[in-house]
Amino acid sequence: MRAIVGAAMILWGAALPSEAAEPEAPHCALLITSAGTQTSNAKVSQFWAAIDATVSAGASEGLAARGLDVRPFEVKMNTKEEQLAAVVKRLDETRCTKVVQLSRKLEGNGQTTGFSYAVVIFHLERSQYTGGNTVTTVGDYKKQYEFPLTADVMRTLKPTDIGTGIAADIDGSGVLDEMKTPLVAKPAA
Repeated sequence: MRAIVGAAMILWGAALPSEAAEPEAPHCALLITSAGTQTSNAKVSQFWAAIDATVSAGASEGLAARGLDVRPFEVKMNTKEEQLAAVVKRLDETRCTKVVQLSRKLEGNGQTTGFSYAVVIFHLERSQYTGGNTVTTVGDYKKQYEFPLTADVMRTLKPTDIGTGIAADIDGSGVLDEMKTPLVAKPAA
């Protein structure tokens, strides 16, 4: 997935989240996922798509276990502008206030030598200089996880562990602390 967040990406003329209504669920964040880097080999792309889904599920479950309401949203648009427009629309529908973007990249020139996951957390702000008709992404957190593509790594590394590690790092950063809801202990069965 091309990163949705740039240093200061501006979306002109998009449908912006409504100013009039206060968010009904201000304690949620969208978890944006995508298919990541595609390869020319369909089987290899399917393999990585399955890993990506497991990493994303691990992150989602890990964040939920820490009292965070994350709502998965797969972005399938081609351009950054289309992606951002889809995210803005989904934020308006859910009333979530933050976005956790999880993307994967395959590394190497001609032959894959490694892979990485990037996590970016951002929110949107209306521009006061254009009467609120544009929105800017504002970065709150960014971290990259890099792995060499070796037989040992592929044999021992668990995609769920990558996701839960991402969740632990996000939680440890405190960037989503304002969104935490108290965890309610479940009665013993």
